[in-house]
Amino acid sequence: EPMPAPEPKPELQPKPQLEPKPEPTPAPEPTPAPTPVPDPKPESQPKPQLEPKSEQKKLPQTGSDEGYALGMAILGLSCLLTLADKKRKNKK
Repeated sequence: EPMPAPEPKPELQPKPQLEPKPEPTPAPEPTPAPTPVPDPKPESQPKPQLEPKSEQKKLPQTGSDEGYALGMAILGLSCLLTLADKKRKNKK
């Protein structure tokens, strides 16, 4: 008779294990959220209008400070070289 008593105890242990299993089932509920993906498809038409605007905003951001400094340095050197060449030509 003591042996049947331990048998119900293991049955109670699996029951709590079943309870956590239903808890993860609510997690799949957020997964249906991707189903509204077809809705953004109609929105894709207005998005191209926004994309050119965002591109205009991105264009100034693409340049880095280093690139700007390099460009200014090259511009300055080119100006100095052209002025030096003009002075040499004028002297001749």
